Amino acid sequence: MGKKILDSKALYVVLSVLLAFAAWLFVTSKDSTKDSERFANLPVEFTGEEILEERGLMIVNRDVKATITVQASPMVLAVLKREQPRLVANVANISTDDTHVVNYRVILPNGVKETDVEIIYSGPGGLGGSAVSVEVARALSRKVRIEGEFQGTVAEGYLAGDNDDFRFDPMELLISGRADLVNQVSHAKVIVTGDNLTETVSNAFPFQLIGASGDPLELGISCDVDAIYTVFPIRATAEVPLKVNIVPGGGMSEKDVRLRLSDSTITVAGSREAVDALTGEGELVLGTIDLAELDDNLAQSGGEVTFSIPLADELENLSGITEVTALLSVNKRVETRTFQVTSRISTINAPEGWTPTIITQVLPVRVRGPEALLDELTEESIRVVAYLPVQRGDLERCGRGNSQDLLHRGIPGPGRLMFGYVRPALNRLDQEQKDVYQSAYCGLCHALGRRHGWLARMTLQYDFTFLAIVLAAGEGEDRLCCLRCPIHPCRRPRPCLTCSRLDAAADQSMILTWHKLSDDVDDHSFFAGLPFRFMRRLFHRAYRRAADAQPGFDIQTREGLTRLREFEESKSPQLDRAADAFAQILACAAQAVPGEGKRRTLAQLLYHLGRWVYLMDAWDDLDDDRRKGRYNALDARFEGNARDNRDYLETTATHSLRLAGSAAELLELDRWTPIVENILYIGLPAVQSAVLDGRWKEMRDNKEKSK
Repeated sequence: MGKKILDSKALYVVLSVLLAFAAWLFVTSKDSTKDSERFANLPVEFTGEEILEERGLMIVNRDVKATITVQASPMVLAVLKREQPRLVANVANISTDDTHVVNYRVILPNGVKETDVEIIYSGPGGLGGSAVSVEVARALSRKVRIEGEFQGTVAEGYLAGDNDDFRFDPMELLISGRADLVNQVSHAKVIVTGDNLTETVSNAFPFQLIGASGDPLELGISCDVDAIYTVFPIRATAEVPLKVNIVPGGGMSEKDVRLRLSDSTITVAGSREAVDALTGEGELVLGTIDLAELDDNLAQSGGEVTFSIPLADELENLSGITEVTALLSVNKRVETRTFQVTSRISTINAPEGWTPTIITQVLPVRVRGPEALLDELTEESIRVVAYLPVQRGDLERCGRGNSQDLLHRGIPGPGRLMFGYVRPALNRLDQEQKDVYQSAYCGLCHALGRRHGWLARMTLQYDFTFLAIVLAAGEGEDRLCCLRCPIHPCRRPRPCLTCSRLDAAADQSMILTWHKLSDDVDDHSFFAGLPFRFMRRLFHRAYRRAADAQPGFDIQTREGLTRLREFEESKSPQLDRAADAFAQILACAAQAVPGEGKRRTLAQLLYHLGRWVYLMDAWDDLDDDRRKGRYNALDARFEGNARDNRDYLETTATHSLRLAGSAAELLELDRWTPIVENILYIGLPAVQSAVLDGRWKEMRDNKEKSK
């Protein structure tokens, strides 16, 4: 077989061809004869541009090209045809904006030496040699505003927002390029289109650069984004009737007065859900006129009462009306007389083993009604009965707390995160009722720990416990489970309330606590506010979780505190408006319960409770605020003579408690009824008495010293 291959002519033919090719390669590589190849329009690369940027310069004509001719052996030219040479120019020495001539150098591919080639330069524009012309200009980067324009249509019953309602991300556009071109740009514009839109538009849109004349520009400048995320509101609209409720009293009923509003309707816009919720109520109630609380001039001659227009945050008032004036006309003539009651003053509900002594001998009683009925009324026909809800020991327990009773100190918190006024009177609760209240107190503590971490238990307050009770009352799905106290782990487990609304109360408690800490940070200097900054930082993550679970309550709280801050900054003397701002915050907690009727009733209870808390706290802090030069609504209202107007404060605060009690009577509280009644009718009046007498502050200070 091998002999046949060696004798084959084909083998010798192949070997002859290979040897001839190898000989040709050897001869041509050693041959001194060179060929020429022209490389036309090679792009010129630039180095040192970072130096130009530091000097505020930039290259304008980046598409510079040059042509070279290379003389080399055929073998080298074959390599250069496969991988063309590169032209590189260094611009680091340029320091002015002008047209400059710079030299470039030729970068040969790997494997080709400079000695293997001869380069003949053909400079562009008659420059000659290895030179090119480079135009350098001043560079500029700046941000321009973004505007929007809506060029679509909306469906019937909907309203497109204004140009000011556009929201962009990013809020400004960064443009870069030649300074003379960048300075031509006035702003960027996003155009939103669409037909019969019913929902807010949110998407990424292209944009145009607009000049000072308002025309689009086509410039060779760069932008930091290719599209702008745009949100443009499309809102539902509706016309809503306005109403003011009349509460009979003072010898008059609703038929005895006539009420006319300066505006009977307003037009609102907002999300479809928010508009439907408002129109579903039939009308927007601005407030209430209690005929029993009218001053003498209004009761006899009528007059005007002004109401602000309350709207949810999701709604906008398109009518431009911020207040409505209610013109009250009185059809029935009534009078107000004062009777001096002396002989018929008595007491009821005295504590067992105690005999009350009536010190007051003469008590003025104001009575309003028709003249004929007042003529028949005499001082002897009026009886005054004093209800004795508590004794001195009850007040002391309300202020100090006692480890042996229900109002134990619990977990020590970071100062007065809230107020602590809303407490029960223990002597008026039997053991079963105390255990029920204890289950809510401990249940709220465990809910705070479960939802927001162990530190959240530090925010536990009696005020929050009452909030948890009224939210959970009547739910039907609440249950008790035995859990061990984390502060007293050696004690046996206690029954604890668990239900979904208790979780809502825990979230709302955390939101109120965090905003109160933020308010304390603002009220103190940097160093004095460090403890509050530290506590706020600790609770920040818990607050975010709570705010995500209760976004509406968080927004309402934030806006209410903003209103209070505005009153403080302006030193407003409007006590009722300041109290209303705080009361609205607490009323918003009722959003956590289902059912429109119950929600509105509970909101009324919490509103009047919040108003009462604000008034008590203002009186309680009166001396401290004066000493530290802080705003106090009571002092502003009475121009520094608040202490001389205790009767006024006591009357309006008691009225708030009565209205809160009236709202509670309309709620189905089930087993919580005696506890809520105890707090509203016994505990809070006792706290009010202690606050107004100064004993509450004294007891609280003594408690702080004993810690």
